[in-house]
Amino acid sequence: MDKETIMHVKLCSEEGETPLSVTCIGKRYWEPGESIGFQISNIYAVLYVKSGKGIVTQGSLEEIPLDSGSLFTLFPRIRFRFAADAENPLELCWILFQGDQCRNMLESIGISLEHFVVPNISEKFIQPFYTECCLCNNEIDSMAALGRLLLLFGEIGQRQPEQYKKHRNRGDVVEKVVYFIQNYYFFPLDMDMICDYIKYSRSYLSRLFNNELGMTIPQYVNQVRIWNAKKLLEETDLTIQEVSVSVGFVDSFYFSKAFKKIAGISPNQYRKKYNIEINRKEEGIFTFEERQYPVRAFGFVTE
Repeated sequence: MDKETIMHVKLCSEEGETPLSVTCIGKRYWEPGESIGFQISNIYAVLYVKSGKGIVTQGSLEEIPLDSGSLFTLFPRIRFRFAADAENPLELCWILFQGDQCRNMLESIGISLEHFVVPNISEKFIQPFYTECCLCNNEIDSMAALGRLLLLFGEIGQRQPEQYKKHRNRGDVVEKVVYFIQNYYFFPLDMDMICDYIKYSRSYLSRLFNNELGMTIPQYVNQVRIWNAKKLLEETDLTIQEVSVSVGFVDSFYFSKAFKKIAGISPNQYRKKYNIEINRKEEGIFTFEERQYPVRAFGFVTE
C-alpha cells in the first residue's frame, strides 16, 4: 500500500456556490515520532485515526491523546499541532471541507474548539470515502463525498453528549466573539476579521454585541488589551512601546491614550503606582481609608 494517497474532489465550479463542499480526501502513514505544526490552515479538516497513537493540540488547549478510532477536527485560522507516537505511529485519514455554514454545522453536532476530539468512531463511517467516493474523479464522486460527510456528521451528532451541542442563539454568538477577542487580542483585529470568523454581517453583529454587553466590539477589544497591558506593566520590564505592540496596538501614542481613558492614568503612572503598592506590601503596610497600618504576622493589625 502506498504511504500516502490523496484524491481531490470538487462540488461546484466556483467557491461560495454551495454552503458546504468537500475539497480533498486523503490518507497517510506517519513515521514514529513524526509531527506537524504548529501550523495554521485556511480550511476545515476532519482527521480519523485508523490505527496507532498520538497527540493533538489546537488553539491554547493542552495536548489530547489520540487512539485508534479517534476523530478530530481542525479549524481554519487556529494554530494546531499533532504528532505520532514513537512506538505505535499513526495511520490517518482526512477529509478537507469548506463553506459558510461549516462552523454552525459542527457546533450543532457538538464539535467546537473546546471539544474537537471524538473517541471511538467506527471505521465503517470512514471507509466509504475510499471505496464509493474514490472510484473516479467526477461530479458523482463529489456529491457522494459530500453525502458521506453529512452521514458522518449525523453519526457524530447522535453519539455526542447533549451538553456539547450548541444552538445558534444570541448568547452563543456574543460568547464566540468574546472568546475570539480574548484569545487573539494581540493580533491587529478589525471588524472584517471578526465578522469573517463569526459569519455574520458587520451591522447585525455590532448591534447584537452592543445590546448584550452594552459596549461596541472595538471598545471591548480595547478593554481586553488594556487588561493584559496592565499585567505586562506589573510583571515585566518591557518598555511602553513593547507593551503596546505585545497587546495589539501598532501606535504607542494611541495605546497610551486608550490606556488612560480606561485606567484613568497613563501606563507610566500605572507602573509607578503598582510598584509603590508592591513596596508597601513588602514593608508590611496597607492602605485603608487613607490611613496606613503596619501589619503584624498572621494578619493582626496594630496601631
